[in-house]
Amino acid sequence: HGVCERSLHTIDMSKLMNSNTSKGLHNREYFFTFVVTNNAFLRTVDHVDILVDESVPVKGIVREGASGENDIDFTQDNKTFISWNGFIDHESGINLYRIALSPWCLGYEEMVNSLENDSIVSVNTSENSGLMYFPREGMFITSVIAFNNAGEPSDVACSDGIMYDTSPIEIFNLTGSMFRTEEGIACDGNQTPFLIMNNLSRVRLVKSSKCAEICRNFTFETFINTLPEISRNHSDSSISEGICGKLSPFVGHEIYIPSDKIQVSWERGCGHSQIDDFYVGFGQSSSEYLSPSLISFQRTSGHSRYLTHHSGLRSAKSFWMYIKSLSKTGVEKTIPIGPIIIDSTPVKIVKDLLVESKDNSIYIGWENETFIDEEEIEPVSSIYFRFGK
Repeated sequence: HGVCERSLHTIDMSKLMNSNTSKGLHNREYFFTFVVTNNAFLRTVDHVDILVDESVPVKGIVREGASGENDIDFTQDNKTFISWNGFIDHESGINLYRIALSPWCLGYEEMVNSLENDSIVSVNTSENSGLMYFPREGMFITSVIAFNNAGEPSDVACSDGIMYDTSPIEIFNLTGSMFRTEEGIACDGNQTPFLIMNNLSRVRLVKSSKCAEICRNFTFETFINTLPEISRNHSDSSISEGICGKLSPFVGHEIYIPSDKIQVSWERGCGHSQIDDFYVGFGQSSSEYLSPSLISFQRTSGHSRYLTHHSGLRSAKSFWMYIKSLSKTGVEKTIPIGPIIIDSTPVKIVKDLLVESKDNSIYIGWENETFIDEEEIEPVSSIYFRFGK
């Protein structure tokens, strides 16, 4: 066994020719032969081919979406396919790609040094596409850099970005033209009691003993949370206690409209979710919100309102209205509203009024159920009168 004389040898490319003027040329192959001889004069011969590649790869383009499919700008999935093309190195070829998801287009140093934190994830691959998982919700941009076989990186190519969002479009301040109902007590998802007014607005109450009992023992329709809130001074718990003790829970209360003209409007939440469209449909119960049986979902073309002069819905038969929001990422949320009854007939007087004149005064009275409305389940709540000639 002989002693290894040298394990590292540096070749100065400028000395490849006797004139001492030639350097290793770009895109030129050089062949090296190694002869190793031991003390017994036994030899081993090996050859190494080296390609000189001084150029960096050409930058390509990158987009979110599987190879051969359309670019994706919005998604509710926690992962996305990413594909790229156009990265070229004519000399040594592409060795690997580094792909990163981040809230911004990463710079050259950030990509070369594989910067990672809670908002940035990166992987290396030799393929032309890959599957990446989002570190959180929000807007993300894909950055791709290519390394050739000489280890030189290309410039960074960035996509136009993709929004990862799983939250629905929330609606609030839902208002119906000429919508009327009987007053009652309802509670939101936080067990906060509200007084539901005749015009379907709501007033926040103090969580007194009787109000809290209603919140615990009853379940309310979700559209309660979308009604406009009126600011009134009901901070005194005794006032809220009296209101909750007098009125019934707002469960199954009908909403009345005077004709089949239906006009509603609402506002959308100010979150980062982007609206694709709103839809309005009508069905026979609150459970038909996925597939309305009376009138199928109709687009509002992005408007936060709906108007139909002749809906074709029958009078005196209850129905439900559904307002559905659809975000750009495909997240849906539907709010059932009802039951609604079209009450197009006036109140009837089925018994005679009792009139008596006494001591220069006129007394007018009536028995129970003198005034009836055949289309309403609740008794007539308000009676107005006037004197005239």
